[in-house]
Amino acid sequence: MVDFFAKDSHLSNQMHQVLKELKEAVGDTATILTLDIDKNESYAHQFNIQATPTLIIFKNGRVRWRKNGSSSLSEMIRQLAVHVL
Repeated sequence: MVDFFAKDSHLSNQMHQVLKELKEAVGDTATILTLDIDKNESYAHQFNIQATPTLIIFKNGRVRWRKNGSSSLSEMIRQLAVHVL
């Protein structure tokens, strides 16, 4: 899962704690990455990031799930279980 975020986004900052809890919950069964769109503009453009946070689950290089805005821990665990685990 990749979290496309911006440092000046209040919602992005709130998601950092939830993503930390997600990493604790799933351990090494999934990789959780955060990507600052201001420092990685080419990726933001490639994946058409229009709002932050944007969460994308990839499997074998393909987008499996995408959500703009914040998400609950339970929803992210459920989506990882459906699409990756």
